[in-house]
Amino acid sequence: MRAITPPLKLETSINRVVSDSISICLNDIIMAKIIKNFMNAYKRYLTIEDPNHIVLSGLPFKPGQRVEVIIIAEGKEREVLVSSLQQLFKETQALHQDNPLTNDEIVAEIEAYRCGELK
Repeated sequence: MRAITPPLKLETSINRVVSDSISICLNDIIMAKIIKNFMNAYKRYLTIEDPNHIVLSGLPFKPGQRVEVIIIAEGKEREVLVSSLQQLFKETQALHQDNPLTNDEIVAEIEAYRCGELK
């Protein structure tokens, strides 16, 4: 069985990018599923003119209905993190192109990990 060990550069990239962006991506995925399956969600983009006051009009909710308001600022950081994560995925996929793992090797490695042989 051949162990999969990424090069140090890639491992460093994984630590940096994953710690910064995986939680963002996973949170977005989880929120999207929750919203899709359980909530009547409404999304609106606004530009803040007065940081002490936000006006939302024409909302599709009934008077007296309780709603949760979440405000998320847009920024370039997210785009950079997503781009870095996509590049990391490409690099990871290219690691074994010349010598790809077989399904049997993958199954054996998973089983070894589950048995505590790999950590």
